[in-house]
Amino acid sequence: MAQYKKETGVNVKLVNIPYDGYPTKLHNAAQANSLPDVADVPALDPIWSSKLIDLSSIANNKSYNINSNFLAKDSSGKVLAIPSDVTASGLFINKSLFEKAGVAVPASPEKTWTWTEFIAAANKVREKTGAKYSLTFDQSPSRLRAMVYEMGGKYIHADSSGKFSADAATKKAVEYFVGLNDDKVMPKSVWTSGADPSAMFQSGDVVAYWSGVWQVPAFADSIKKFDWASVPTPAQPVQASDVNSGGMMVGFNNNSAARPPRARSSCPGCTSPSSTPSWSRPPGSSRSRAA
Repeated sequence: MAQYKKETGVNVKLVNIPYDGYPTKLHNAAQANSLPDVADVPALDPIWSSKLIDLSSIANNKSYNINSNFLAKDSSGKVLAIPSDVTASGLFINKSLFEKAGVAVPASPEKTWTWTEFIAAANKVREKTGAKYSLTFDQSPSRLRAMVYEMGGKYIHADSSGKFSADAATKKAVEYFVGLNDDKVMPKSVWTSGADPSAMFQSGDVVAYWSGVWQVPAFADSIKKFDWASVPTPAQPVQASDVNSGGMMVGFNNNSAARPPRARSSCPGCTSPSSTPSWSRPPGSSRSRAA
């Protein structure tokens, strides 16, 4: 904040709010006409989306190099939000268990395994080391989408009539995933009753875990009794991930003639080349700017 004030002359008061209760706090602020100038939000909310200023001047500024795939726009083309960070799903392994079992891991994405090869390798590690499960998998559509993409599917889309359908490759991938939930390869409890897959992996009783980049800080701090690693994701035949906006920067009008300019002057600082790495590093997210 001090560096930003030095560069721009804009004084920013940063307020950290716990994620739990954050939407409610913004609801209340909107109703009291006391929204902040700028906020990092997980999603847009119709309660206050009409109070957002247009960030097109920032989004279209090529010097900020903002990835347009993660912009939020309304039907008129108004830019409602710009990304503060992005998240991507991927594969973590208990490296210690793989080494104990003597099972090799692909050295590079170019020489990655297929899903069939990965599951066979994880099962072999489980059987040789006495681990409880071969794999645990976040209970999330975005994580499942990544597997579907890797198996050549396009997931579920609506046609011109509004009818949703899934292609054959998507159906095959989902059926394969369901079959893995047999309480050997994968625990049924994660997708049927909400058990915590991250806690399972961190316990050391699971060979591999499909999750995302946000886990890295927690793993670095919490996992002490075994070595872990992020490894190339499978390709069958496609190697893929599911990339989403982890946070969105918005600026509020709040019915004030003075505040919109301050919001517009503050938002660029969250996506500039100098600030983006430090902004996205703490939560374990990836930078939102295009390479």
